[in-house]
Amino acid sequence: MQEWSIRDFAGKDEAGVNFRSKLIELADIDGDGLVDPVLVYRFFNQKDAEHIDDDDFVGRIKLVTFHKGNKATIHAVTGHFDGERKTTANSNYFALPKPVQQHLVKKMAAMDAAGQFGFDNSYGYEPRKERAGR
Repeated sequence: MQEWSIRDFAGKDEAGVNFRSKLIELADIDGDGLVDPVLVYRFFNQKDAEHIDDDDFVGRIKLVTFHKGNKATIHAVTGHFDGERKTTANSNYFALPKPVQQHLVKKMAAMDAAGQFGFDNSYGYEPRKERAGR
């Protein structure tokens, strides 16, 4: 039995994190006989002392998948304007089989279309490579 763990932290201006259970997947995406789990969680900003900002165009979200022992992550920041939105991925994402990458891109496009998060769609929802030192 394989175990996975995720360690992440909300930033100083964030109120916390919320796992999106309806968006979590446990499926063999690429047909290799192994489950490719996909986890989705969202960081929320503090609106004021008593309220969390639940606007779908404020905050950031992560999509995490595990494939053959490697954790691949997509990090997205949203905003009301195109220039505010940014979607990047770690190097493990770019090493994923194409069907898994395509599945994650379709998932982001569907989430955007459903109003669940405003992703950067400058490149057809394809994440850009993270820069060194990040």
